[in-house]
Amino acid sequence: MQADISQIIISPIKRLILWLSKRNITKLEKEEDIEGLAEILCGTSGELRLDAALALGRIGGKSAMAMDSLIYALRDNERDARRCAAIALGEAGCHKAVTPLIMRLRDDDDGVRKAAIVSLDKLSDHEAVERLIDCLNDPDPSIRGKAAWALGKIGDLRAIDPLILGLNDKDPNVAYEANRALYCLGWNRL
Repeated sequence: MQADISQIIISPIKRLILWLSKRNITKLEKEEDIEGLAEILCGTSGELRLDAALALGRIGGKSAMAMDSLIYALRDNERDARRCAAIALGEAGCHKAVTPLIMRLRDDDDGVRKAAIVSLDKLSDHEAVERLIDCLNDPDPSIRGKAAWALGKIGDLRAIDPLILGLNDKDPNVAYEANRALYCLGWNRL
């Protein structure tokens, strides 16, 4: 089988363009860059999305429009856009995003749910506790573990009984995270 010559030539060119794009996106930090970054986040695919989302997150402290772009991206049809937006909102410390992130805990995509949990963990908002407790019953053990740890870090005592049940999880990593979370909450097993 002979390789298509156009693929041999275009592939390195595409990689170079992607590399240059990534380098430039990380430098975008002005309010006038928001519209273009939002377009990249919701209008492209692949590696540039996370860079655009994180750039919006860096701008976020200076601009409500950047945060609004990320919150809007949480409803995008593409799971990568939702996941990247969730990550960036947590990194930016955007408390305005707590309710939209809580809604992403019911996303069909595991990666989006994990990113939402990690961001809610960083935001440490008690509003998320009930839905994080629900995540302790998720079929995916990594989601149950992340939810357990987030509950411990948030520090809400409503999580103690569900976390005690998590000590008996069939996945040892989940039980470990539940134990760590309980320790954070000041609960000691006798």
